Amino acid sequence: MLNEKYTAMIRNDGYFAELTPDNVPNMADVIEPAVLKGNTAVTGMLAPLVIAYGTDLVSEPPKGWADLWDERFTGQLGLYKITNSAATMMAMWAGEHFGSGRDDIETAVAKFKELGPFPQIGYSAQLTPLLSQGQVAVAPIDLGEVKAMQEAGIPIDYVVPEEGMLVFDHSFSVFENSADKRLGFDYINFALSPEIQLSMAENWLIAPTNKTVELPEELQKWPL
Repeated sequence: MLNEKYTAMIRNDGYFAELTPDNVPNMADVIEPAVLKGNTAVTGMLAPLVIAYGTDLVSEPPKGWADLWDERFTGQLGLYKITNSAATMMAMWAGEHFGSGRDDIETAVAKFKELGPFPQIGYSAQLTPLLSQGQVAVAPIDLGEVKAMQEAGIPIDYVVPEEGMLVFDHSFSVFENSADKRLGFDYINFALSPEIQLSMAENWLIAPTNKTVELPEELQKWPL
């Protein structure tokens, strides 16, 4: 299980076994976009990426990604390191929005330099304390972290960026030559089961990819 960003780089090299409803029965119930190239992977977890902000620190919330470049947020941002897939997605967005396209990394890097200085964080769990303590006022972060902070009484809210929401996608694969392929298939089937998909949604706001999952009313307010 990895962010698809990493496994996509070796997906054409024959490392992964084909996933079908025969070896992973719950594959029959996943949404079509979740079945990845050649049936060699399935997206089992989707974590929405939103823009969080401290309600006690920000009087005018950002509306979207482009607002991060507004001077009112200078020195108040927290961002992911480029090794995190969120930073890669944001760089591609910046290349497309400010430059010639998603591959215009030179423009993206130049635009992110304009935002400095800002703390660069490897993982959401490292970014959450900075938001909670008011060390940063605005940051992209996965939706589940916002829920946890709000439940802890932290004055945090979020916006779904008007340009569109980014998503952490976690894909599952089984190595073709693994001695324990059956265990791998069973684990993926477990992760795709309606019970586990619902549990992940309820606890961490992970959007289900199993289309048979019905979200309870209390989750309807979240953009899953």
